[in-house]
Amino acid sequence: MWLFALCGVALFLATGFRVTSNDWLERLVIIVIGGCLAALLKKQPTYCVAIAGTAFFQGIVISTAAMMVTYAAATSGNELADEALLRMDRALGYDWQAYASFIYSHETLTSLVLPSYWLIFPQPILIICLLAAKGRADKLEKFIIVSALTLCVTAAIFYFLPATQAWTHLGYGDDRIAIYPDMSHSSHGWVQQFLKIHGGGGRVMSHFTGGALIAFPSYHCISGLIFIWATWPIAVLRPTSVIFNGLMIAATPIVGGHYLVDIIGGALVAAAVIGVTERFYPRLCRFAGGDQNRPERQRRGGENVPSN
Repeated sequence: MWLFALCGVALFLATGFRVTSNDWLERLVIIVIGGCLAALLKKQPTYCVAIAGTAFFQGIVISTAAMMVTYAAATSGNELADEALLRMDRALGYDWQAYASFIYSHETLTSLVLPSYWLIFPQPILIICLLAAKGRADKLEKFIIVSALTLCVTAAIFYFLPATQAWTHLGYGDDRIAIYPDMSHSSHGWVQQFLKIHGGGGRVMSHFTGGALIAFPSYHCISGLIFIWATWPIAVLRPTSVIFNGLMIAATPIVGGHYLVDIIGGALVAAAVIGVTERFYPRLCRFAGGDQNRPERQRRGGENVPSN
């Protein structure tokens, strides 16, 4: 985690980014306070509180570093991959206008699918709380590892294959897509910011906050599949997780401005990283001097952990 954080800071500064305000200090203070609280919570006799505190702290650090890594990757200057991505979409028979028209022509789909795009934000908090309550430190550790690794892989791919969205590539103005109110615009938002950075500008930030700049592969798709995988051990949550994350992924081509290939790429990245993590997690535990089976055997204080 700390290596990822240090790399994020180094890449962010090395690529010329500067923040004019002092709100980066606020983020630093949050991280320091979070680290102190996590250290204190580790000493608590309640096992679920201890592992939740650690996971929340790691999440704050990873999300901050991920933002910096993403912005650094946007400076690559490599040729945009939009033409190739659009060509692959067409080869698969996918048409972004037809898909958007289908969603917007059904009021029920519009009300269910499009708001689901924002479920990416509350779910990590809920997952940490649920897995901690179950005493599933092993799954929680894997969740943090998978989140960090997928962010690294996604940023690396984005560096070599930067892209925007189909209607931006085709030169469609915002007025032409105004019939789809939730569709990502080209003149403002993440596309405008990315193109400015990609073109050599945008290095001075007024606030130490940033949105998602990655098109291919889709991190919304990656997140949705990670969330399903993370909650799978809790049988009662499986149907809800599949439905809500399925809706979130379905909203991604419209609200996030993604190609269909972005989503396919995201699914492949998620599957690969989850597979690698599951395969090597026991070795990582042994290397770290831990026991990957400890959450199933006992809590701190000798309590039994409830089964799934």
